[in-house]
Amino acid sequence: MSIEKPQLSFGEKLGLVPVILRTLTTAIVSIFAAPLRGESGAPTVFRHVAYAAVRQITATASIAQTQYLSPTTEEQYLTLAKQKGFQPDTVRLQDGTKAHWVGNKGAEKVMVYCHGGGYALPATPAHLQFLWEIKTLLSDLGSDVAILILSYTLAPERQYPRQLEQGVETLRYVIETMGKAPSNVVLAGDSAGGNLALAVLSHVSHKHPSIQPISLSEPLRAAILISPWCTFADSADAIKRNANKDCTSYPALRKWSDAFMGSAPSDYYNQPHTAPGSWWEGLKVSEVLILAGADELLVDDIKALAGRIEEVHEKTTTIVTQGESHDAPILDLAFGYKEPGEQMNAINSWISPRL
Repeated sequence: MSIEKPQLSFGEKLGLVPVILRTLTTAIVSIFAAPLRGESGAPTVFRHVAYAAVRQITATASIAQTQYLSPTTEEQYLTLAKQKGFQPDTVRLQDGTKAHWVGNKGAEKVMVYCHGGGYALPATPAHLQFLWEIKTLLSDLGSDVAILILSYTLAPERQYPRQLEQGVETLRYVIETMGKAPSNVVLAGDSAGGNLALAVLSHVSHKHPSIQPISLSEPLRAAILISPWCTFADSADAIKRNANKDCTSYPALRKWSDAFMGSAPSDYYNQPHTAPGSWWEGLKVSEVLILAGADELLVDDIKALAGRIEEVHEKTTTIVTQGESHDAPILDLAFGYKEPGEQMNAINSWISPRL
């Protein structure tokens, strides 16, 4: 089942004070340094300062501290339901996994969504707002679509491959229990959720040795991968090139990947960037959309992965947006931007005629 908030010792709670002070100091220094950032920093002063603060707190706070400060995915879902005035509908699968419905679960089409957060952080209000906006857009266009948000168990409480198992079981529930046709199911995710969506697709074609197989009578309708976390390595040039442009940092990514992996070895499921092109042949999905920001740490690796998928899967669309960072559609909502950015517009344009 999904993780509950960790209990911090007095010392761990006290340790939050220097974390917050360092974050505030970083923000203040960034304000004064912003005019000198040139092309090595974020495109606006606000983003430059905000991203620096996010990098600082995610790199220095422990996972337990961050989880303690963050409402759980279920709490965020209940808040959304209250704000938007709909009846919460949470399903608990046989293995204890929870998933949350947005929209009428009797809808013909379903999007299964895996949220980001390094496998260690819950969904944020911005994730839920993003999905609500997708649902609203499609409803306004007359499309009968529901969204099922997977609330996987966070690391390090459970580690790989547990989250993959939960993703597979959620897809199985939608297709086998709910009776949805695979051609009416979209699998989507951002960041770590994009990693999970890719892992589920891999399992459909190449059974993971520890997880029950799932058989699809036809390909899934689509896969949408927003800044998919496709490798845990730090060898790409963008790791250095975009270090001061992105909202995340390699120390944070390393901390989260260590918590997620534990002692498990790397494989094509948890690091899809390492898979050869032949691994993606016969992918059981009709169309794939892959998005990345040119200013994110992962952009080089995402483009390399996308290129290998494109070689063997004709209906793959890759969009890299200039001046945007990791997880741009979610981040824009988190920082209060009202107008959709380039990636959000691309998602809306791509998804509208397909759902």
